Formats: sequence, structure tokens, C-alpha cells
Amino acid sequence: MSEFEAPDVDPSVAIRRRYTLALSLVALLLAGSQVAIQLTLARGDDDSRLINVSGRQRMLCEEIAKLALEIEEAPDVSGRIAPVKELYEALMIFQGTHRGLLDGSATLGVDGHNSPQILALYSKLEPSYRVILDAASSLRVRAVAPDVTATEIRDLTAKIMGKEGEFLISMDTVVWRYDEEASQRRSFIRNLEYLLFGLTIVALMMEALFIFRPAEKYLSRYFQSLHRAMAKLREQATYDSLTGLYNRGAGILLLEHEMDKARRASSPLSLVFIDLDGLKTVNDNLGHDEGDRFIAGFAKIVAGAIRSGDMAFRYGGDEFILVLNCDIPQAENIATRVRALVDEANTQKPGAWAFGFSYGITSFNPESTATADLLLAAADEAMYTMKEEHRRSGRSPLRN
Repeated sequence: MSEFEAPDVDPSVAIRRRYTLALSLVALLLAGSQVAIQLTLARGDDDSRLINVSGRQRMLCEEIAKLALEIEEAPDVSGRIAPVKELYEALMIFQGTHRGLLDGSATLGVDGHNSPQILALYSKLEPSYRVILDAASSLRVRAVAPDVTATEIRDLTAKIMGKEGEFLISMDTVVWRYDEEASQRRSFIRNLEYLLFGLTIVALMMEALFIFRPAEKYLSRYFQSLHRAMAKLREQATYDSLTGLYNRGAGILLLEHEMDKARRASSPLSLVFIDLDGLKTVNDNLGHDEGDRFIAGFAKIVAGAIRSGDMAFRYGGDEFILVLNCDIPQAENIATRVRALVDEANTQKPGAWAFGFSYGITSFNPESTATADLLLAAADEAMYTMKEEHRRSGRSPLRN
């Protein structure tokens, strides 16, 4: 991009697109990480509840066996009533828990989403569960029947006790499997979190390398170019491109500034209005390029004639203003110095043309209310008198 070339895309748009992409990617990864964490927490609660419920099912089996023994040992029907009630309650929970573990239960807080391995284990323990359930259900009814015998109660209790060990072993396996699968899920989600964290770090590094760093370089180049362009514009707004002197606008501002200084310090200030003689003749006979060299060469002489505290600017095409911090006699000396440098240049560098100029001098009264325009007009009028004399003499910048 050159110093004055506008970018194809507004840099704010380009940066916004890059940052939106970068932040969206990071947000996506962070959201994924949060989802994984929430799944871990939610599934952890589900797994804990599932293990507790399956463990309680094991304890219910032990309680049913214990109550069956109490019923068997009771001396009569009245002694069996209390354990029969407890057996009924235990059987209801035992049966409901079994169905809940298999199919899900909102009351128990389990979803019933069992793996094929868990379902296979439940299928294996189903016969012992069914025997215990049927025997305990019969025992609950027959234990308080008038015609029940001790042998019948003993046989039903024996069936329960005969399958208790098998059921407990199977439930231990189910509980272990629940715990194992929960551990596997936790491990998977933990690894997923590590993966997402790693991807987030990689994404941040990639963004730093391929988004933020290029954006920084782009902005740096853009603002450097803008700074150069602004500096160039300031220069163009201040200096005349052909002569290197202050241009008209900057010169008048500086003249007003010098007038204000002179008012405050009651110091002398003079203005020399210079008109370069014969520019039109040079342009008409030698061309405008030569006319530009004519102006630039004279401006160089003017710049070399003034003092460091003075100032010169190009007022028009062939008009120059000297702002001098001195009185009129000293200003005349500086004008004389310009004349001497012009004569020296005409002698040392003979060419198709020779420099000549007319000038007028005026001074600024610090106590007056004169403006820059009035001061320039007075100096212009004084210069015009000299210029008319040169015209009447027929002086020409072209060499014979």
C-alpha cells in the first residue's frame, strides 16, 4: 500500500472479522469444556444414585431372608404378624427397585439406561430373584393362614435361603459393574476435558500466530502509512512544493503570529513584498518547466538571504514575502543582500534567463490595529511602484 492509497478493506472490519473468528473459536471450546464438566457432575450424581439403589437391593434381599427366618422361628400365628408386615413392605420395595433398575424410575432417580453387560447380569440373576420373590410372597400369605404347617413355612424359607447367596453374588457383580462403568465414563469425560483444554491452548497459540500477530502487523503498517500520509499532508499544507518555502496559508498565519509577538514586545517588524520580474516572458518563450526552475532558483536565493529569525513564504506564482524582525533600514539591507545574491547568481550561472525582481517594504506599528491583509497591501503597493519603473525601462529576464 502506497503512502496515499486507501486500504481495500476498512481495517476495523478486517480486525473485527478476525477477532470474531478467534473469540468464537475460543468460546466454542470453552462451551464444550463446560458441557463436559456439567455432564461429569450430572452423570456422577446419577452413577452414585444407581450404585446406592443397587446396593440397597442387595440389602433388601438380606432383610427378606432375615424376616423369613423370624417367621419360621415364631411359635404361632400371632408371633408371625409383625415380621409378615415388615416382609410385605420389604417385598414391595424389593420388587419396585428391581423394576426401576431395569426400566427406570423417577421415584428412585434412575433412568434405566443400562449397558448390554448390565442387562446380561440382570438376566443371569433373574431366576434367583424370581424364586426369592415368589417364595417370600407365598410365605407372607401362608404364614398367617390358619391351616399353615411348620413344614410349609420351613420349605418356603429354605427356598429363600437357597437363592439368597446366589442373588447376593449376582448383585455384587451388578454393583461392581455399575461402579466400573461410572469410572470409565468419568475417565472418558476427564480425557475429553483435557483434550478440549489442549485444543483451547492450541487455538489460542494459533490465533496469536495467525490472527492477532498478523492483525498487529497489519495495523502497524496501516498506521505507519497513515502517519506518513498525514506528515505529507501537513507538509503540503505548510510548505510550497516547488520552492520549499512556506506556502501562502501557512505564511499568513505565521505573519499574524509575528505581528502578535511584535505587539506584546513592542518590537520592530518589517515586511518585504518581492515580485520576480519576467516570469510570464520566461514561460511564454522557454516553457513552464523552465519557468518553474526560474521560480525555484530565485526562491533559493531568497531563503539564503534572510536571517535565522526571519521568515519567507511564497505568496503567489511569482510573489514572495519576507517577514523580518527589524526596522525598515535593516529590511533595506536584507533586500540589498537579495540583490547582491541575484547578481552573483546571474554572473556565475549564465543561462537563457537572468533573475530580476521588484520589491516594496513596509513596517508594522506594534501599537496599531493593522491586520496582515493591510500590511501585505501596503507592501504590495510599494512594490508596484518599483515594478512600473522596471516595465518602463523595458528590462527583460531573457539574455541576449
